[in-house]
Amino acid sequence: MAFSVTEIARLFPSFLTDTEKTRINQGLSQFDASLASSSKLYTDFYTAGSPAYLLQGDLLPSMRLPVWQAQQGTYAKGHTNALLIANTCDVDVVGNPRNVPKEIGFVQLIPLADFLARLERTFQAQQLPLGTIRSKLQNIESELRGQLLTNVFYLPAVPGGLPEQVALLDRPFWFPAAELAQISQVLLSNRLASLSQWGYYLFILKLSYHLCRLPEERDRN
Repeated sequence: MAFSVTEIARLFPSFLTDTEKTRINQGLSQFDASLASSSKLYTDFYTAGSPAYLLQGDLLPSMRLPVWQAQQGTYAKGHTNALLIANTCDVDVVGNPRNVPKEIGFVQLIPLADFLARLERTFQAQQLPLGTIRSKLQNIESELRGQLLTNVFYLPAVPGGLPEQVALLDRPFWFPAAELAQISQVLLSNRLASLSQWGYYLFILKLSYHLCRLPEERDRN
């Protein structure tokens, strides 16, 4: 997932200070094509404070979602920690009412260790040699931390909180906006983390890259 930091800088809003812009550039420049194979540093990835409202990119606890049961061919009700992907304005259904209501989108969060363990079980079921499995898992873990897998957003451990997580961008689900408004204070009190400014920019770039390919190199005429 290589991209040009010089292009990203054109998207910075005017209210950001030079210090904030420098920090965003430092964080994002790690993912430039020429640096794609080096280790990534995720310091200051989350805000130190607690914003008074829900923000796009917030990590929230125990959100309800449909769980696909392949054998039965049906969905069951489940709960998961989740990453808020709806934009901040749309989440504020009380202060920003809409003539056409918008529901609130999330993606599932899974601990990195659990995600890798699931892959290991899949490889074991394929009866791959142990050495091959270990090599595959090491490569995938490196790709995750380097943000090289387009459908998965890697999140570092939250200081004093969650371990490393992955957000599955190809498994979105929605939550009723009216119901979210009723439980917003509970979510604020139990919020797992909010992204910092540079963490947020990395998130929206990764989400955009997953959803869009411009140009997609397909002739539509």
